Amino acid sequence: MSSDYENSDNEYYDDEDDMMLEDEDGSASEMDVDAFDIDYRTSGKDKLKLYEVEYDPLSQRDVEKMMQQDVENISGIFGVDSNIAALLLRHLDWNKEKLIEKYMDNPTAVNTAAGPWSEHGTAWYSCNRYDEKASVDARDAQSKSRASLERYLHYYNRWANHEQSAKLSMELYAKTEKKMDEMQMTSELTWIEVQFMKKAVDEVFKCRMTLKWTYAMAYYLDSGNQKELFEDNQRDLERAVEELSELIESPLEPESIPSLRQKVTDKTVYVQKRNEIVLEDTAKGLLEGRWKWNCSIEGFD
Repeated sequence: MSSDYENSDNEYYDDEDDMMLEDEDGSASEMDVDAFDIDYRTSGKDKLKLYEVEYDPLSQRDVEKMMQQDVENISGIFGVDSNIAALLLRHLDWNKEKLIEKYMDNPTAVNTAAGPWSEHGTAWYSCNRYDEKASVDARDAQSKSRASLERYLHYYNRWANHEQSAKLSMELYAKTEKKMDEMQMTSELTWIEVQFMKKAVDEVFKCRMTLKWTYAMAYYLDSGNQKELFEDNQRDLERAVEELSELIESPLEPESIPSLRQKVTDKTVYVQKRNEIVLEDTAKGLLEGRWKWNCSIEGFD
């Protein structure tokens, strides 16, 4: 008489949930999983460590598009122009959520720390010169490394601010053109006569390119009287450029158009002159060997 236990191996293992076998004494023993010869490993291509995640890199164009969206978003939330919005974002390493949180808590503190000029007049311009005291006072390796990073960020952030402002020049051109149309409709000025606004924008764009590279040069200049003179010229140009930018973007009132025209024209001429002074003195200094570098620079030693 056949026993109920006399089944084939296939029938015995039909239950896939039964992963343990009982010994005669009732104790459980582990099944030999290797006997099934199943490869549970993923392919090398899909295998990731626990701390790794899959991602797709962004192109430079994608990053610039996202940054532009952030600038427009901050500009709308805070009610500031795009240049100020970009400056505030740059100050907080482009962390939009952190910026909004800090700005809503204390906008004056954020504006003062970041440096928008409209908040505290021309006091910001003293910040074009890096205070070398921290580097001199640094004693240990960690302090020196921190001071070196802070010095780099000082110059890089100002370089990047002018770079960002220059990229937004197309937006400024569009706003200025609308303002020029409005001037013609609300005054007796002709299209030729309102071209002073476009000339002002052209000069601002040109000078931002100059200022951007003055910060790159200042980073490599050795401390001393010559660097201080260079930064004095840099500060004067920067102040004039921002004052001209404020005039260009100031609200347009029909009765103030003649006054605005005179102010913009005069400031444009002044800015052009300050830009020429910076460029000419820099070139002259190179020819005379006045500039001393804090590192070896090929072609300038």
